[in-house]
Amino acid sequence: MPPQQTQGLKRKLSQYGFSELGNTTVMVQVGAEAEAFSVHDTLLCSRSKFFAVALNGKWKESDDRIIKLPDDDPNVFRDYVAHLYFGKPSLDHYRPSNAPADYNAVSKLYVFAEKMQDPQCKNDITDWMLATVNPKEGDMLYYPAPSSIRTFYSGTLASSPARRLLVDMFTNHTVGSWLKDRNLDEFPVEFIWDLAVCMGQFRPLPSYDPLKRVGTKRYHEPVNQESRKENNETHTHELSPINGPST
Repeated sequence: MPPQQTQGLKRKLSQYGFSELGNTTVMVQVGAEAEAFSVHDTLLCSRSKFFAVALNGKWKESDDRIIKLPDDDPNVFRDYVAHLYFGKPSLDHYRPSNAPADYNAVSKLYVFAEKMQDPQCKNDITDWMLATVNPKEGDMLYYPAPSSIRTFYSGTLASSPARRLLVDMFTNHTVGSWLKDRNLDEFPVEFIWDLAVCMGQFRPLPSYDPLKRVGTKRYHEPVNQESRKENNETHTHELSPINGPST
């Protein structure tokens, strides 16, 4: 590594409370084919409770200096190692049009950090997500795709701050057409429930009774040709909010 990159790396690492990596590394074998990664144990243990416990001297992994993660994705671990050495995910190359792929990567990284018990990594990812909500002028706003939401929900607990962030993002910015045009089977049931609860809390109670104002015909099925014609002229039979009182 060139000297200037080494100095930059040390500055990055000093942000986490230490300036020297030391000379010892641990071999982490990831995936079904045991792809090998050599990582400084000081760095791993300072960030991850999982690695700190595995290398505390009481387990076989501590003596062998080999930790096996056969069920994990080497690409995700590669992203994790990059985050350990270089800090927060960069927005330098972020483009809203790349959001689906970017969110796919960070959602998997977040779930891995959850498994490794690395709160700093998770916090950096949520900071990145919040930053993407404010795109550059002229760029479109993209949110996580259903596949990324499934990843977050499949690998986190109900109390997860990442779940809270996703729900807050959609509560504050989602319009009805976005959900109506989607297949709800794409989303985790828990996410739809969390979103409904949050939207109910977010929506203020009306100062009037809209159900009384619109009357009963909004909820009637036509019983003859005349009522069918009248119904078609006044209602679309689609889910739509009741308009507020006229001023």
